[in-house]
Amino acid sequence: MRQSEEARAKLGVYNDHHQKLTICRLSSFSNFSFGHGLSYTSFSYSWGSSGSIGRDGGEVEVTNVGSVPGREVVQVYLDGGEGMEMKKFQKTKELKPGESTVLKFAWDERDLSRWDTESGKWVKWDGGWKVGVGGGSRDIRLVGGWE
Repeated sequence: MRQSEEARAKLGVYNDHHQKLTICRLSSFSNFSFGHGLSYTSFSYSWGSSGSIGRDGGEVEVTNVGSVPGREVVQVYLDGGEGMEMKKFQKTKELKPGESTVLKFAWDERDLSRWDTESGKWVKWDGGWKVGVGGGSRDIRLVGGWE
């Protein structure tokens, strides 16, 4: 059963034909954010040896601070002025309680580009970027960026 255009408009649904996505904008938060998952342990995040994340990427140290072994999916979001978009993610190996691992992230040209509707193509954005790192879209634990 297809939704009518009127119903889709009320829901805030629109199609992004450039990225082949259907996006739904709701006026309230969902119960479970993107990336939400069940884990029986907890993790802490810190910047790796780089001390932050920048134009060339960086490192994130993840530590299992819970009492049982577990894995974490670390998500990296970039915002070049048009809203946060998840650009990278990595899953840790299974970490024992107290164990840490370092994940490295680097950007490619597409990560640092925005869609230009006038030219109909991706254009590299040389302005500043904000970076958010966490376990989900509403679980951002580290914030960085560059101008």
